[in-house]
Amino acid sequence: LTVTDEHPVVFVGDVHSDSERLGRLTTKIIDRYGEGGATLVLLGDLFDRGPDPVGTLDHIRSLVKHERFHDVILVEGNHDFNLRRLYADEKELANSFPQTRETIDAFKAVGWDEKMLRARTVGRMVLGVVVEREGRAPVFACHGGVNRTIGDMFACDGIVQNVHAQQLIYGTGDRDTTYYGRSMYSDADPMISDNGACVIVHGHRNRDTDLGGEGRPILAAPGVVNLEQGAGTGGPVVAWSTDKAVFSSDDE
Repeated sequence: LTVTDEHPVVFVGDVHSDSERLGRLTTKIIDRYGEGGATLVLLGDLFDRGPDPVGTLDHIRSLVKHERFHDVILVEGNHDFNLRRLYADEKELANSFPQTRETIDAFKAVGWDEKMLRARTVGRMVLGVVVEREGRAPVFACHGGVNRTIGDMFACDGIVQNVHAQQLIYGTGDRDTTYYGRSMYSDADPMISDNGACVIVHGHRNRDTDLGGEGRPILAAPGVVNLEQGAGTGGPVVAWSTDKAVFSSDDE
């Protein structure tokens, strides 16, 4: 993506089936930038935990249909990945992901079959987004990490230019992604001061004890913005824009 004065990019954290809070948040964003003024990037975990998966997807589809945003992009999170795996009917998952199964059942109850769900959920999702900003550091956004093959593509293109940023993309430990690991926020301090290589935006909150409670976007480390604030379990949906505006569903 490319940022212009006319079309900022707004990143939205985990929604977790909280259609009411998502509606309040998108109204605030539209009020600031006007109809069709901003590109909206939803950073994964659209479903599970919360009360209204059907209403969440209906709201997103309405935003697209009525061109409320310049574009709407869906990034895959770990709950969306679970949805993808259940669609694939992986046999070892017979008793796995009960929250995701509840999401599927909710859609089926209103007449959505699996083909429709695939096309309108994981079939539309990407793994990461790079936003180019003229004269400023690019932004790399993902849910909480991407696999090494995808991350290497960004590194080879010069988007990620040092080990600190790469650790934040790949995560740590023996897992492929930070979906199930931890992003190394404590090791990210030199990232911007080293060379201004990249600003990183995450949805997935990897350590509640470190990053919870503010109800607004968190500057997890210099150049690292974290957006997950517990939607679906009573927390707000929050957003951060490339023009540095912040939004929360639950305050002004």
